[in-house]
Amino acid sequence: MKMTKRLASASVISLATLLLLAACGKTQVNDVLGAWRTHPANDQIVWNAEFFDDGTCYISEADGRTSGSWKLLQDGRVKLDFSALSGNRTLLATVEGDEMTIDDGKQTVNWLRKDSKRDRGTAAYLDGALLEWEKKHDEALAKYTEAAELGDREGCNAAAWLLATSPASSEEDSKKAIRYTACALAGERRRWEFVATLAAAYARVGRFDEAISTQTEAIESFSSSTVASSEALDRLRELEGRLALYQAQKPYLRQESNGTK
Repeated sequence: MKMTKRLASASVISLATLLLLAACGKTQVNDVLGAWRTHPANDQIVWNAEFFDDGTCYISEADGRTSGSWKLLQDGRVKLDFSALSGNRTLLATVEGDEMTIDDGKQTVNWLRKDSKRDRGTAAYLDGALLEWEKKHDEALAKYTEAAELGDREGCNAAAWLLATSPASSEEDSKKAIRYTACALAGERRRWEFVATLAAAYARVGRFDEAISTQTEAIESFSSSTVASSEALDRLRELEGRLALYQAQKPYLRQESNGTK
C-alpha cells in the first residue's frame, strides 16, 4: 500500500515537472513585452515596435506609426495583427531571449530587444562598419571593440581583422586579435570569413603552420558553400593569395590611407 502511494506521488511529481519544463520552454508574456527594433544595414528603414500587457502593440518607422494587437498562441509563437497595414496584416513571430523573428509569409525579419546586450552590440558593430567604409579605421576599431566586448560575433571578427592586418598593430594587438576570433568562432558553425580572420591573426604573430592550415580550411569552406560567379572567383583568388603569403612565412597586411589603423 505504501509502495503504491509512493509510486502515485512520484507520478504526480514527474507530471508536474514535465509541465513546468514545457512551460519554461514556451514564450511567456514577459518575453514579449517592451520595446524592440531592427538593425538593417545599408541605410534601409529602421523599424521600432513596442508590446503592452493589454494585448496592444505598435510598429513605427520614419513615415509613421501603426497600431495593432498581439497574443500568444499555444505553440509558443506570437500572433500579430495590424489591420491598418496593406497586404498581409497577420504576422507570426518567435521569441528567443532578446531576439524576435517575425515572419510575414514571404520573408523573416529579426528584431532585437531595445537596449539589451545584443541590441547594443549590434548597434556598435554597424556603427563601426560605417566608420570603416568612411576609412576612419581608428574610430571603427573602437566601435568594433565595443561590440566585441558585448559579445557580438560580427564585432569580434571585425575588430580581430583590423588588429591582425593593420601595419600599425603591436604584438599585443595581434594577440588580442586571436582572442577576438575565438569569440567570433564560438557560435554554432565556423563561418569561412571568421576562419580566414583567425588565419590572418595566426600569421601576424608568426604561427605560420597554424595560419596555413586555418586558411586552407577557410578556402575549402568558402568553395563548398558559395555559388560560382565572377565575384566568388575573385574572392577565392584573394583567399588563395593570402595562403601563398603564409606559405612564404609572411603575414597579410592591409593597405591603409590617412595614417589610420
